[in-house]
Amino acid sequence: MVNNRTQAVVADDLGIPAYAAFANPKTDLKTKDRADLLEAYLGALYIDKDMEYCRKFAEVCFFPRLNQFIVNQVCTQRARVVSGRLRLDCFER
Repeated sequence: MVNNRTQAVVADDLGIPAYAAFANPKTDLKTKDRADLLEAYLGALYIDKDMEYCRKFAEVCFFPRLNQFIVNQVCTQRARVVSGRLRLDCFER
């Protein structure tokens, strides 16, 4: 259940937004902005190190929170295939 909201929570918990440098400084980062920062960090981690480092990052930062993330979302009965994977449409409670 990784989406912009869950990524933004992890980014905030790690303090990643404090290290962001913007050409046009933003006073308030939106959920999407914070999620993008985390994705950029993971992309840099993968390029600089390898998939094992990204896997360990997920084990430490995402997996312990999965239950909390799932409980805070309600999935509809409608499922769809996105990029070859089954995906449930969810919304925040």
